Amino acid sequence: LATGERITDKNLFMGIELECECRGEYEPEEVATAVNDILNKDTQMADFEEDGSLDNGYETISQPCTPNKWYELVPTMDKTLQTMIDMGCKSHDTSTCGLHIHFNRDYINNDDNTISRLVYLFEKYKPELQKFSRRKSYGYCYFLSDEHGDDAKTLKYCKDNKDDGDRYRVVNLQNYNTIEIRLFKG
Repeated sequence: LATGERITDKNLFMGIELECECRGEYEPEEVATAVNDILNKDTQMADFEEDGSLDNGYETISQPCTPNKWYELVPTMDKTLQTMIDMGCKSHDTSTCGLHIHFNRDYINNDDNTISRLVYLFEKYKPELQKFSRRKSYGYCYFLSDEHGDDAKTLKYCKDNKDDGDRYRVVNLQNYNTIEIRLFKG
């Protein structure tokens, strides 16, 4: 975006994947059915998938929405999350669940320099972002510097190798249409 240009419905779309584990009396299929009745009441807002990394859980995968649409969905999302809690689901207080945020590559014109800067931004502020993410383990979303060491090596790697086939990075570049941020605890 040019300096001073506003984010509009035309240029930014975001979607989420929210992983949860069912620890109450309800099975994942029962929770997903209840959540489906809320999220997909008027439109196809979400899909549901099994996730092998979870213990008796599943993930809710949203359709991409503009920031304005997400704002409109706050009451629906509040109801959805409360239903999940009421049915015994956990996302934050687990060691496996995450919240993944996708945004469209064409929002940043799929520009290699911008993508490299984005990845490096996460690397540069790694300690602060780790604290903010509230995760204890980064096995499903590790930083480049965990592999490549110091800032200079990581910066060079960001510039030279933006896509090395690993989807488990904090900034996942494996998706054709989106960039996925995998940093956050559920």
